[in-house]
Formats: sequence, structure tokens, C-alpha cells
Amino acid sequence: MEDPIISRAREIAEEVTSALNYELFDFQFRKEGRRWIMKVTIDKMEGYVGIKDCEAVSREMEKILDAEDFIPQSYVLEVSSPGLDRPLRNMKDYLRFKGKLAKFVLKELLEKKKTVVGWIEDVDESHEEITVKEKGSGRILKIPLLNVKKANLEIEF
Repeated sequence: MEDPIISRAREIAEEVTSALNYELFDFQFRKEGRRWIMKVTIDKMEGYVGIKDCEAVSREMEKILDAEDFIPQSYVLEVSSPGLDRPLRNMKDYLRFKGKLAKFVLKELLEKKKTVVGWIEDVDESHEEITVKEKGSGRILKIPLLNVKKANLEIEF
């Protein structure tokens, strides 16, 4: 069972991000060293999250957190983006970033490889499979979603 303070803080983060047309990508509230840190990671469907986006969410969250004043200890609120090399966590992410370069760390070898870097060519939702055009060789690989241990976008220069 989640702590009621963390639960309420997460609800506020969800309400604020939703109201401002962002997605709550991640939420953490924990002690790091001597300080408590509330980390709110936001995303948006179109384009990338910038500093102004983070500032807007931070301002709105601070208003509500200050008004409700339910957190007994002092803490630091950090609002950020998932970054250019953001993790890909589900089918929705693979669909959204179709055509983008990504790195896949696999649970089991695929054509003698544990890591594949390539462009997401296609996403087959019914078979839960991602088609990737491998960087360098240009080979087309089909990666079952169940074989993906971890995936993230790669920065293209």
C-alpha cells in the first residue's frame, strides 16, 4: 500500500499534467541523501518537452502543494522531461516513435545479438512485434516485444 502522502502528491501531479495537456511519464518522491526529492517527469504527444513546459507544471503543482500543505518534511520539486534518449516502455511508445532510431537490449539473443540499434520500421500490435531496420547493416529484424528487456531512443546527429 502506497503512503497516503505520496499517493496524494502523485494525484496532484496527474491532475496538473492532464489539465495542462501533458502526460505524467514518471513520478518519484523519495529521500536522496539528506533531502526529500519529488521528481515529476512529463511528456507531450507532439514534439519535445522544453524548459517552459517544466516551469508551467512546476508553478501549478507548487500552488496546489502549498495550498494543501500536507507534506510534513521539506522537499525539492523537480520537473523534467524524459530526455532525448527517453525509454520506450510500451506498444504506445513504439507506435509514437515509428521511424526513429532506437536501441533495444534483448532478454534472449536475436541473430547472435543481445543489443540491436536501428530504426523502428513497423509495429505489429496483434503479434506484439517490432520491425527494426538495423543501423549499419540495413537488415530488417523482427523483435518480439516479450524479448525486449529495455529500449530507448538514440540521439541522431
